Amino acid sequence: MRQRKTLSVLVAVLVAATTLPLLGSTAEASTTANPPASVTETPRSANPSAARSKPLPSRSGLQDCEVVKRALAKAPRKSGLVTCAHRSNPILSKSRTAAVLPPLCEFAVAHPSPGFWWRRREACSVQRAGLSWLNGDGTPFGDIFWTTRVYLTLGNTNAIVTSLTLNDFTITPSMAGATVTQHVTCQDTCAFPIATAPLTKLVTPSTILEAEASYKTTLTAGGTRGTTFTTTKWGIEFGGPNPSAINWDDVYNMFSPWARCDNMTPGITSVGCVVWASVPTIGYALSGPYPELASHIQRAQQSGLPGAPGGTPLTRIFTGDDSQDNRTAACPGSFTRPSGKSCDEYPFASSDEGARNSSNGRTFADCSIPQLPIGITGPGFSACMINAQQNSGGGSVLGGFYRTNRLLQGDKFNVSITA
Repeated sequence: MRQRKTLSVLVAVLVAATTLPLLGSTAEASTTANPPASVTETPRSANPSAARSKPLPSRSGLQDCEVVKRALAKAPRKSGLVTCAHRSNPILSKSRTAAVLPPLCEFAVAHPSPGFWWRRREACSVQRAGLSWLNGDGTPFGDIFWTTRVYLTLGNTNAIVTSLTLNDFTITPSMAGATVTQHVTCQDTCAFPIATAPLTKLVTPSTILEAEASYKTTLTAGGTRGTTFTTTKWGIEFGGPNPSAINWDDVYNMFSPWARCDNMTPGITSVGCVVWASVPTIGYALSGPYPELASHIQRAQQSGLPGAPGGTPLTRIFTGDDSQDNRTAACPGSFTRPSGKSCDEYPFASSDEGARNSSNGRTFADCSIPQLPIGITGPGFSACMINAQQNSGGGSVLGGFYRTNRLLQGDKFNVSITA
């Protein structure tokens, strides 16, 4: 980056993962597909804060323009330009973004947010950003506004793809000659399949800077999980009169959701990555192929048991004897199984909230389990005799949901019941 007679503003986008305890921190709503059950997610709009990353963009070294103007009015500078950022970005509309957007990014445009919207395999943020340059006395020198789109996709491979677009620039005549540069780097347990080179374009109202950076985790051994992140830097360079360089500490940051990659998901022998903060939801329909299973889960949740979207999620387990202990506690062999039926337990035996740690069991009038009381509410577990084929089929769907969403020990998930 040029330092002599150059004003540089660096924009960093971090795509990060971590080795902290595997605790899902957010939830999304779900839609139910048919058949057999849904593993499809849509961002939650009823509670937007639950589906976003930490606020962005943050401006660590660049002060708000109104604050800077007031300060310069009291104590003007003799020379040089002062760069400031706009805390309140101009309203973003569909007409002011790229012509073609992924559906999740369309959602982000329709639901303005200071952060990302995400699902288990993708995340998107669409922002309207602005910087201003002021003379030493606080009077305006020039402005540049632009739309930023960051779209992150992950899959059951070791690749992570970050699609980046800068477009819809608004630039005052005094900023003529400014250029924008984008460059992607990769750190920690990752590598780029091919080297990436900076992209530089002259800033005009019609400028569109698009780039797609594919990188991969280097954690390929079985039984491993780890971290990776990339940094994307946008530099706006302007060689105007009396320019003042901006230090590296004075960055304009956008933080994406963390990504987690692993090669230890049960039933999968390949590396894959997910948006770690996403809490996926599996859905069963009362009118779907497993109505007795869906009915039991719905009544169990209504009695106070966890797992419904918007409440306390369930926690995946698959190590040791915990799952079998849950199953035995909820559905012991002493329970008589009517012909064509099997014992269904909720919360699932494959969840940490299962019956092994609770004595507050319950059932319902049509469940054929006289050993358990009816009308119990609050924490505990529920058991019910349901159609054996539905019980088995619904369990297979649950196993597929675990694999598709790469749910590891300790990961959170929800269970949705729809009509």
